[in-house]
Amino acid sequence: MNNAVLKVSAAVLGLLTYGCTVTVPHRIIPAGPSTYIASSGGGPYTSDSGAVRESVYKSANEFAASKGLVMVPVSEEERPYVLGRNTASVTLTFKALPKEEAAKWNTPVQKTTTR
Repeated sequence: MNNAVLKVSAAVLGLLTYGCTVTVPHRIIPAGPSTYIASSGGGPYTSDSGAVRESVYKSANEFAASKGLVMVPVSEEERPYVLGRNTASVTLTFKALPKEEAAKWNTPVQKTTTR
């Protein structure tokens, strides 16, 4: 192969790899008293929602901490990557509670997966 083809192949591979870790910017919206929804989607080639989930949880934690509160997850909906149909995405419903109230919270997180 000539040098130009190798350079183009490397550039395309780099862009594809970059797309695997890119997440759509987070949106955090109020959803009731002390309740919020954070969601994000992966890039066009994100096949694993783990990085998207990590990013959403980090965003929710930072949001709650900015208010002097603790993030308590209530439910999580994951939509896995399906080639040609959708990118991986995660929607997290959470409460932002005072530390004392969060320590008493022992309701398990409801997890669902949609296709």
